[in-house]
Amino acid sequence: KIGVHEMSPMSAANGASVENFRKYSPAQKIIPKDFPPVLLIHGAQDDLTLPQNSQDFSHVLGEERCQCYTIDGVGHQDMIYEVALEGGKAQSVIFDWIESMV
Repeated sequence: KIGVHEMSPMSAANGASVENFRKYSPAQKIIPKDFPPVLLIHGAQDDLTLPQNSQDFSHVLGEERCQCYTIDGVGHQDMIYEVALEGGKAQSVIFDWIESMV
């Protein structure tokens, strides 16, 4: 598994440094009180973009603004099917979240 800092086109601009990548990450520029409600859904078996990235971003936004779900058995490419196909594992999470926002 590799981190986003190793595969991002911004890697060279950040000196290929994990510290610089974190320092200049858009997540560091967010003001949670100005951010709308957010739902993050991540596949537990995603080995391209690690689930921890969504969890970290969720913590930046705060529990009152962001709900983060990790779905077992789903990898990076599988997530689109889980969202788009009827009965996909992510659909009920999405629909329940939307209903809670209304």
